[in-house]
Amino acid sequence: MKKRKRLRLPENGHPSSSSYCSNKEEVDEMDPQLWANLPPDLYPRILAHLPIRTLFRFRSVCKIWNTLPLNPTFIRLSAQIPTLKDSWLVMFSDNYYRTVSVFLPDQNKWFDFPISFLPSELYYVAGAGGLLCFHLTEANGASSMCVCNPLIKQWKKLPPLLCDFYGGLVGMVADSLSYQIVVRTKPARSDRFDFSNLKTEIYDSRTSCWRISGIPEDDFTSGQAVSNGVLYFLTWEARNGVYAYNMDQGLWETISAPRRHRFISPCLVECRGRLFMVGGFAKQQYKTLGIRVWELQQDRSEWELTDSMPSLLFDEFLTKSGSMYFICVGHKQQIYLINRGRPPRILRFDPETCLWQLVATDAPDVLHELFLLVSFTPTLNCLV
Repeated sequence: MKKRKRLRLPENGHPSSSSYCSNKEEVDEMDPQLWANLPPDLYPRILAHLPIRTLFRFRSVCKIWNTLPLNPTFIRLSAQIPTLKDSWLVMFSDNYYRTVSVFLPDQNKWFDFPISFLPSELYYVAGAGGLLCFHLTEANGASSMCVCNPLIKQWKKLPPLLCDFYGGLVGMVADSLSYQIVVRTKPARSDRFDFSNLKTEIYDSRTSCWRISGIPEDDFTSGQAVSNGVLYFLTWEARNGVYAYNMDQGLWETISAPRRHRFISPCLVECRGRLFMVGGFAKQQYKTLGIRVWELQQDRSEWELTDSMPSLLFDEFLTKSGSMYFICVGHKQQIYLINRGRPPRILRFDPETCLWQLVATDAPDVLHELFLLVSFTPTLNCLV
């Protein structure tokens, strides 16, 4: 088959037989006469099948394609086309939340995604369904929440909380039509710290209102996960196990599954519809001896050991990095762990096969001090 230089589109968004790139990359031959006469209304239908990252890279082709991802008609069209969804691992690269570093596990590549359109004084807290949720500090010291879709640069400040924001518990559940956010709050303008005064508030995008929900019994949290519309939170108190909040019923439930060992950096993750706890185990405080994965057996209210990281891999991942802390997240069919080295090392674990793998990748040297890792599904049609 003959090879031809890649076609380049001019400003009108249509190819011509004389439009070629100056690079030497070669692709399968494309008939210039055929593509030059392609009806304009077919271009959006073709482009809607592209992965999100490819679509945004193609925005530099011409002015028409540049505005396409922000076009409401194109957004509706892309939502109707069954296509393989992108899936990203997202970390923040600076302390001002102006850039996110995106890792593509399937391609083993990193790229930066700017979110400089957001206001300043943000504190990232959660993400779900193609949306990111931030805690926003006002100029007068008041606090509120805002939600954004970074792909279409759309964001919204939510109504004021009924009480004052109190960190440690923030979760989010979303689908293509709506989302809910749960946060922990304390009495307004109260300086007295007392767990009995803490409450949880729920925001529902369908009503655009906050409401006060039940009162949790313990301090939160060292990890959270979402499964089937239920938010699960690990507690610092090992004896209390896991708290679960059913977003549809608006009810808290305690799963009495105490941890048997002292853990360092315990994380609660969802993978394949199952709940896992990943943590560094230790015989004494501040001395991580290894990393284990446990699965929550809810019917028996206990943790069952899934696997332990091989000792040589543990040394490579954690000991040689000079840090005992790490974070992890469930992503598609695997669990990803990242340490706090410079640059950080990434490791993945398959709960089905118990296979551990170091990921060879050039991760960013500088990451946000809060060390956040998010499984993110970019979606054009997820509106705030």
